[in-house]
Amino acid sequence: MKKQNKSSIVWFILSVIAMIFLTMRVAMNWELKGAVLVFFILGIVIEIIWIAKNIIKFFREYE
Repeated sequence: MKKQNKSSIVWFILSVIAMIFLTMRVAMNWELKGAVLVFFILGIVIEIIWIAKNIIKFFREYE
């Protein structure tokens, strides 16, 4: 269980870094902004759901 919690934390950190990197790329490519923004918003929504699921799972295992 400890290994699973550590891996989920690592995935969380990696996903945050990936999101920051995507934000930088979107900020640099203003021409693609319209098309990328839709995918970016969808990505944020999916990311929030995924993080929420992991946090709930983490607290259930921790108890």
